Amino acid sequence: MKHVLTKGLMLIIAIAVLASCDIFGPDKPDGGTITTNDGFFYMMDRDNSNLYQLDGEMRQLKVWNVAEITDNSFIQGITSDGSHIWISASSPATSLFKLDLSGDDPVVLQSFAAPPNGSGTVRDITFDGEYLWAANSGSVALTNPPAIYKINPENGSIEAEYEMPSTEIRGISHIPPNGDQYGRGAAPGIYLGDREANKFWNFRYDRPVFTDAFDAPMPPTGEFTIFPSGITYEILPNGSIHFWTVNSSLSTNYLFQLNRTGDVENMYELNQYTSPGPIVFAMHDASLAPAPDLQSVAPNRGAIGTVVDVELNGSAFRDGLSVDFGDGISVANLQYVSNEKATAEITIDDTAAPGFRNVTITNPDEQQTTLENAFEVTEEPPVFGFIYVLDFDSNWLYKIREADGGLDQEWDTSLMAQAGSPQGITFDGEFLWMASAGSDRDLIQFEADGNELNEIRRISAPYPGGTGTVRGITWNNGYIWALNSGDNKLYQIDPSNGDILSEVDTPGLETRGVAFVDDVIYTVDRDEGSVFSWNEATGEWDTEFTVPLPDGTSPDNRWPIGLDWDGENFWIVISRFSDDYVLKVSPGGELLQTIDSPRIGPDILTDVVYVEEE
Repeated sequence: MKHVLTKGLMLIIAIAVLASCDIFGPDKPDGGTITTNDGFFYMMDRDNSNLYQLDGEMRQLKVWNVAEITDNSFIQGITSDGSHIWISASSPATSLFKLDLSGDDPVVLQSFAAPPNGSGTVRDITFDGEYLWAANSGSVALTNPPAIYKINPENGSIEAEYEMPSTEIRGISHIPPNGDQYGRGAAPGIYLGDREANKFWNFRYDRPVFTDAFDAPMPPTGEFTIFPSGITYEILPNGSIHFWTVNSSLSTNYLFQLNRTGDVENMYELNQYTSPGPIVFAMHDASLAPAPDLQSVAPNRGAIGTVVDVELNGSAFRDGLSVDFGDGISVANLQYVSNEKATAEITIDDTAAPGFRNVTITNPDEQQTTLENAFEVTEEPPVFGFIYVLDFDSNWLYKIREADGGLDQEWDTSLMAQAGSPQGITFDGEFLWMASAGSDRDLIQFEADGNELNEIRRISAPYPGGTGTVRGITWNNGYIWALNSGDNKLYQIDPSNGDILSEVDTPGLETRGVAFVDDVIYTVDRDEGSVFSWNEATGEWDTEFTVPLPDGTSPDNRWPIGLDWDGENFWIVISRFSDDYVLKVSPGGELLQTIDSPRIGPDILTDVVYVEEE
């Protein structure tokens, strides 16, 4: 006779076996941890608004009550950005909060309305290393569908949104790439617990689709007490993964350890909590104040004998900090502005030595950070400029401060070039020009006036053969020079009517950026990965240098696709996958400065132009 067990009964039996040897609460004996890594669980009890820090033995190390800062709102979500804990609260707060937990009471470092615009209910949040993601169950009254929102953690702006398959999503967690020595791992993406369907979804945002991941674990009390209310993960030393999920239903509160396919490996009681739910596992100790991190000083140079107002930008700044610019520079009126900003007035003495200085910030707890070569003392008044960079993926035009790499302003070019293919940019001494490909096929002269891009005029881009794509452009001696990668030609253009006046063969099949240095043509070729100069005497291209790469960038991503010259150095754009940078490079090929793209990852930078500040 064949014996058959139902899936539900098999799971109950399996959990019962695990429970008989592995269940424990906060009184677990010392020396036995449930985690492999020396990290911490941060978990909310939604009933009393307590935030708990638990170690690998499930002991409570710290407890913070967040009711006052959230106006007694119901706590829905929790995540870690690697240094701080974020929580989300429903009405009346309906906000996301970044917390400083280094003291007895939590302090709000930053907050903004939960997406979209404080409506609906954000159930849980997660951080992917760059962006926050928030799962909102929607609003019937406002006809908002359930959706997951990609959020800029700096200002709360919504970068993208995707409709979810359920209104009953609770816990969510971003799962990074993982896998053991055999390549076995869980699919990366965002995992979402569905309390109605009793399962977890996987959302792959590289191709927006929701797929089944695995069933939610069943507690010993049966299928009617399944309530997935939290999910997080732990990457093991061999690269494989453990999922950790919380089930919270009346008194049926458990923490489950799952393998990469969602099978239950262990189960631990959480019945000492009333309504445990959102949870995150993190390696950092949020009860300790993090060390400060200085990322930029703006402006980053000043002349001998002058007084300069500077802005220091970074993270983990604390009120009462001090700053040191080295010998010959005194600091006055130092003001703590926020966790990420401080301002000061510095006086550069007449006897100060010219050259680069390290800048050191020290917090009141004596933790400090030093940014090397962060400030330059000059003998003459320094000149500052901006770099304008095009992003093909988003159609943005970025205006970036050359002094510190900060984003000064951005514009949507699709209002001016509706085909959505911004390729090249240059400056004629008064106005900017953009090469727009696709169905536009134009060179557009425009003014960046405040928040608007005002078109002045446009001429046809060079497509003498009717094919190809016009890429980088540059201005020299009253003419536009434009690269057509399909023709493999560099064309000299009359800016008054678009007529082609001359042409030069390009050094490669994917020559993308062009600039002039003392009337000599320089180009970069994407596939060759090098900078070339045109030797008019021989009628050939000479290789100048291979484009340098920032630390950690794969040589396979050496794709230079934009070039300009600021009078002393080159500015080069490389952009492939997540390696999206603007590089300041010496004439000999030495990397002098690296500026991250404002939107690393999905962006595709195309061209760059340097414009000196008036």
